[in-house]
Amino acid sequence: MGGLPASSLGLVLKGVLAAYPPSASTALIAVGEGPAAIYGVGQSPVGNAVIEAIEIDHVILNVGGTRERLDFPAPVLSPDA
Repeated sequence: MGGLPASSLGLVLKGVLAAYPPSASTALIAVGEGPAAIYGVGQSPVGNAVIEAIEIDHVILNVGGTRERLDFPAPVLSPDA
């Protein structure tokens, strides 16, 4: 699934619960800095974006017929680390 464009919808992937079958997996997604909510395959976290697949480290969205990838945000290290 690599090669898909990164999602530009302002969503933040906070967590995933991978399950078997994969269609039973869920993702914890926030819109920007807002509170996170739980979504499953086939559900829409925002607008016309529909979750197509939930993997261990990313979510595949179908946005108006275009597939996009939502990854976990890159970790930010504090200067004290």
